[in-house]
Amino acid sequence: MKGYRFQLLKLSVSFIGVDILVLLSFGLGYYWAAPYMEGSAYCFYSQIHAQTFPA
Repeated sequence: MKGYRFQLLKLSVSFIGVDILVLLSFGLGYYWAAPYMEGSAYCFYSQIHAQTFPA
């Protein structure tokens, strides 16, 4: 994870708009937003893993 913290921060900050929309919808948007944010984090970590441990 060393050297990728700023990229992870940028990814997290990019979802601020989605978080605001979730708040405006009284939490109902979370059912759409949560899988999208978790999937993005999964792709981020899988790319780091592929770079760190090539097959």
